[in-house]
Amino acid sequence: MNQNQRVKTLDGFKSGQIKVLVATDVAGRGIHIDGISHVVNLTLPEEPEDYVHRIGRTGRAGQLGTSISFACEDDAMKLMPIQELVGDDLKCTQPPEELLVEPPYVEMPKRDRQRRPVGNRSGGRPGGNRNGGRPGGNRSR
Repeated sequence: MNQNQRVKTLDGFKSGQIKVLVATDVAGRGIHIDGISHVVNLTLPEEPEDYVHRIGRTGRAGQLGTSISFACEDDAMKLMPIQELVGDDLKCTQPPEELLVEPPYVEMPKRDRQRRPVGNRSGGRPGGNRNGGRPGGNRSR
């Protein structure tokens, strides 16, 4: 996003017009908005201090907030340093076993596996491809 888009988006979030904001670590550190109820981390950060900055977007000024972090086996070594820094154990919950199984392979029916010609991305309409149906067209994509 360019700077104008970022400002407009952040203003929309502050006013409540935008209900959910997805941000990078850089944006997450600089966002100071009252009333953020939840922070969701899709990964754990490499540095424990970054975790504190991320979750610090919620529960500000004596208010309660909720922080949820998704973590996988690769993140296991990151938990202990975070717990030491915050001075508390993080509550870890695993998904139910049935969600962890490999889904069965299902072969697609032949009719669903048919491929369209590369030059015609219009769903088969004549003249609906990028070069207006002209043979050769503009090949410098």
